[in-house]
Amino acid sequence: MFESSGAGVRRLSGQSGSGMLRYGNWPEVQRELTPLYKELQENKMSVGEYGGRATEIIDRLLLKKA
Repeated sequence: MFESSGAGVRRLSGQSGSGMLRYGNWPEVQRELTPLYKELQENKMSVGEYGGRATEIIDRLLLKKA
């Protein structure tokens, strides 16, 4: 996706789970990641903080037994 920003064009990318999208628990993971990603995009948290929190969520939920 591209967005015009006056003097240039900047590239915007949404969430990507690559191979993680194939896991049955991905929708649960995504529900928790989406609000964090929004905070990241609004510069309310650092990339490092987002990465740490996202990793914790993925580790906790992705392979969770139903």
